Amino acid sequence: MRKFKKLTMVALCAVLAMGLSGIAGCSGGQVAATVNGENIMEDEVTEYIAMMRSSYGLTDDTAWAQYLAYSGSTAESIRSQVIQSLASEKVVVQAAKDAGYSVSEEDIDNAINSMKSRYGSDEDWNSMLEKAGIDEDFLRKSYESYALEQQVEDNLVQAPTPTDEQIQQAIDSSIQSYDGAKRSSHILFSSSDEATAQQVLQQLKDGADFATMAQQYSTDTGSAANGGDVGWDNASSFVTEYQSALDGLSKGEMTQDLVQSQYGYHIILCTDEFHYNSGTTYTKDNLPDSIYEAIVSSLSDSLKSQAYSSYVQQLVSSADIQINDMPSGLPYDVDTSSVSSTGSASSGSTSSDGSSTGGSDASASPSSAATTSTESDSSSSGQ
Repeated sequence: MRKFKKLTMVALCAVLAMGLSGIAGCSGGQVAATVNGENIMEDEVTEYIAMMRSSYGLTDDTAWAQYLAYSGSTAESIRSQVIQSLASEKVVVQAAKDAGYSVSEEDIDNAINSMKSRYGSDEDWNSMLEKAGIDEDFLRKSYESYALEQQVEDNLVQAPTPTDEQIQQAIDSSIQSYDGAKRSSHILFSSSDEATAQQVLQQLKDGADFATMAQQYSTDTGSAANGGDVGWDNASSFVTEYQSALDGLSKGEMTQDLVQSQYGYHIILCTDEFHYNSGTTYTKDNLPDSIYEAIVSSLSDSLKSQAYSSYVQQLVSSADIQINDMPSGLPYDVDTSSVSSTGSASSGSTSSDGSSTGGSDASASPSSAATTSTESDSSSSGQ
């Protein structure tokens, strides 16, 4: 369920970034399911499937039909999976509210404004929402649910502390992946603030302390509090411009020019490197502290995720969930009879109402879904 929710947030951003249209459709005021007496509306299911199609690049009905055939899925099975995921989300939200947790309007506003900041104007933002077939109210509700789930995971779920044996197993299984890894810090400036970025870069070249400057100037407030530290590159997913610049640095080296990405201007400092030796047995005692901590943190996250999944399953098992039959005419319920399950689609597939969609041959083997958490922008911005 957490994986789906993370995918949902990623898909949400993908829809906004791609601005694709014509897939959300309308399912009226029909109820798809009830969860402890609360409704999941058919429109909500349709919107989530629309976002999934956008994130997979399957907005064309021919490509979508090919995907269904290739993966052995049907509109009914996809709908069922989404309803089950939404039901899991709803029982967690209900548990959060029962425990007295809430999300303030200010927090929701801040999250929406963060998304908005990626667009040049309110007009661009509204146009993107319209093209994506969703509205700001949908985004607000999605974020509220996400934040409530996070509060449940952080406060109501007790994860076991990793044992020494589990930690050593995690080291043995993952340490080789750190070969060549680089740890870095950065200072991020707005795209509109190149002048300040240049001034700070010169001060750093003249001997100013990097961590102090990061705390003072970086717009990435999360890493700024830690002197700009964003950890090891193999444990993160940096934007291409950031990673390329970091690849050219050795320990102790700093970029001599500003690095521009979609998030603004970066000044990057390589703070550490690690090289794996196959003849060494790595333990806490001979690993760099930061790598050891990263491995333990990853293990702890895994144990917490398992505990959370078990918690959600218990909530779902005890919930009263009623799923209604799928109505006809839903926009994702396309005819798959004219496509092949072996990877090619015949030209001009036919929709479920019998009308031709036209189009060309399509290959729609399932795209791999991004599962990076959008709980922050750090995974994609180099933050």
